[in-house]
Amino acid sequence: MAGWDKTLSSNLDSFETPLWQTDVESDVSFFIPAAGMDDLSLFSFFCLFCILPLFILLLFGTIAYILYRRGRAGSDAWREVARRAGLTFNEPRGIFGRPTLSSDWHGRPVRVYVVTRGSGNTLGATTEMRIEMAAKPPGNASFSISERDFFSRLGRTGEEIRLGEAEFVQRFAARGQPPEFVRGILSDAGLRRLLMQARYVNIGTTGEQIRSSQPNIETDVETMLFLFALLFDLAEAVERENPGFPGKPGF
Repeated sequence: MAGWDKTLSSNLDSFETPLWQTDVESDVSFFIPAAGMDDLSLFSFFCLFCILPLFILLLFGTIAYILYRRGRAGSDAWREVARRAGLTFNEPRGIFGRPTLSSDWHGRPVRVYVVTRGSGNTLGATTEMRIEMAAKPPGNASFSISERDFFSRLGRTGEEIRLGEAEFVQRFAARGQPPEFVRGILSDAGLRRLLMQARYVNIGTTGEQIRSSQPNIETDVETMLFLFALLFDLAEAVERENPGFPGKPGF
């Protein structure tokens, strides 16, 4: 037994420094922070290449859905307009397409459509609704009437004609050539009252038609029917100044 004790004592002396105090501990303590940094890098990689793309897809998906629902609401309103006005409703092309209306309104060809300017169907794009109705001014005569704001005056030419009540002149700017042609159209007090009832006016002759343009898309059925009636009366007034015109042109 004494021999065994001596052997065990010598073996223990060879391990005077505990195992957990050797260089192995320093190696492990150095490795742990490195492992932590790797985990942080892995998390950053996951956020960059997984979470961020999902967030972008969700954002664009939300925008697309809003545009789709807005377009669907407009389509439903225009379909009702077509039913009540006896026009043809032309289905939109594609998921983001816009419908159009066409046919005759009390014997005058009419067309309703939307123009988009800017970056396609993104939030930065601007839309403009146009209603065009057949009307032929005499010779090279032109006529336009618009709200007194910057956008409706863009591209307008000709002398401004002031005619009518002070409230009418304060709200609208009427232009065209020759001045007698513009005065002849606006001499109708009933037509001036009808213009005053409109929520927004930006109307002018272009070729053999008269066009109403407004920002955004009108979805109120009664308002659109009112605009048809307003354009019809303006077209009649335009052609009354052209007594030699035998018929009503089409598109």
